[in-house]
Amino acid sequence: PETLRAKSEAGTVEEDLASFEPVKGDGLFIEAGTVHALGGGVVVFETQQNSDLTYRMYDYGRPRELHIEKSLEATRPDLDANKVQPVRLDDRTTLIDKKYFCVERIPVEASRSSSTLPGPGEPQPGLSYLFAAAGRARLASSAFEAVELDERSIVAVPASSPAFAVQDLGGLDLLRISPRWPAAAR
Repeated sequence: PETLRAKSEAGTVEEDLASFEPVKGDGLFIEAGTVHALGGGVVVFETQQNSDLTYRMYDYGRPRELHIEKSLEATRPDLDANKVQPVRLDDRTTLIDKKYFCVERIPVEASRSSSTLPGPGEPQPGLSYLFAAAGRARLASSAFEAVELDERSIVAVPASSPAFAVQDLGGLDLLRISPRWPAAAR
């Protein structure tokens, strides 16, 4: 902690951090308490537990408040952030599947029924979020007015949602995020 404090105050924290050049499609799992930063020009889709805490120990010369003591208390040096290898399944690719959430890439060729969205062993229906990483989609049903999903937009699909179809309106790269409900969190 003392070394990290000194490097934070000197603005040299990143000298001791592992770094890499991300490639489009990389998936990373970064546990709470891991010191991390994003470089310029990087666009991310971040899935996390609900939290409004950010402790800055260094901010690249920006005039924002630093939280050195709190960040040192929250840092867990026994953790590390790692790239996660995608797992290709017959009807989807699992990008990240951890204790509290799962992120999947769901292919949609023209149209796909909502009943095919939950993965193996998932409750059906269940809460999920659909994110158009690229392209556009429409969620259509006879039970509700169509919902347009533009590029880089997200829609929450409640567990009580009636059946619908996801329609590819061009170039759709659809991500599905579903919460996990560990027994301890219930």
